[in-house]
Amino acid sequence: MKKFLKKKWHRISVVLVSALLALVLVAGGAFAFAPVTQTVTQEITGESSISVADPLVLDSVMVGKNAGKFFPNAVMVYISPDDAGKYLHVTLDEDSTTLYDQYKLILTTEAGDVPAGSEIVTLIVELNGVTEASALLTAEGTYTFTEAASYKTGSTGGTANVIVTFTLENEA
Repeated sequence: MKKFLKKKWHRISVVLVSALLALVLVAGGAFAFAPVTQTVTQEITGESSISVADPLVLDSVMVGKNAGKFFPNAVMVYISPDDAGKYLHVTLDEDSTTLYDQYKLILTTEAGDVPAGSEIVTLIVELNGVTEASALLTAEGTYTFTEAASYKTGSTGGTANVIVTFTLENEA
């Protein structure tokens, strides 16, 4: 054992080299498996719920160009019996659309996407226009919305993170 402790590697003690190597391996392993968390915030009244598809990603587009994209089944709203007659509110945060000259979001349902006895619902919010819209959801059940985004980018490049908020409330 004394011979091992006296061994040198390029004039550095083998014990010191071994200890440093072990420390690097342990520290590297700790960073390789660091946990990642995601926070999802949602306000639910009664037993109703709003489900939004994973973050919607628009295709890359050149500065100053028009584009658009459809997202089927992007938003699903379940209305419990106690919450029938609530309003779905959609709000576009204008501060999050600074890279756009125009931005319009249309949410719409089709005949088979609403509970029986309900009407088709369409909500439109847009930059430099109506940034908040609401619709009365009269019946218990699930409303499934297709989301369509149309936009014209501004003169500055970058990554945009547009914020759209969905809430259920008693009033329009």
